[in-house]
Amino acid sequence: MSETVVQRNIRLSIGSRQGVVALRNLVAGGAIGTVIDRPSPGLVLVRGHPAVFGLGTGSADLVGWQTVVVTPEMVGKTVAIFSGWEIKDVKGKAREAQSNWIDLVNRSGGQAVIVRSPEEALRSLLNYAT
Repeated sequence: MSETVVQRNIRLSIGSRQGVVALRNLVAGGAIGTVIDRPSPGLVLVRGHPAVFGLGTGSADLVGWQTVVVTPEMVGKTVAIFSGWEIKDVKGKAREAQSNWIDLVNRSGGQAVIVRSPEEALRSLLNYAT
């Protein structure tokens, strides 16, 4: 099964859970500037410059949050825990930038994981999410 199909199935699976938001994070490059012409196909820009879209190199395929109710010891507020799911097929391995991003999110109090199936993604959800 392709990574695209795995990703779609995971997004549908975890996105259907109450309190969980999973959004596609596509990291891509392009150009921005002032459009002066629209030949078909394409655009002609002036004052153009390169731009990277998405959260940046290494960031997870799906990002979002898991809503949790903080315990009374933690003031009793509802908070959202930043979450990231890096999607890989059965043979896929994380690149160094992806591993670094996962480590950064986890060290910063969020949750980021590599998942390979909808079942694995569901098991990764925080057990205290609403």
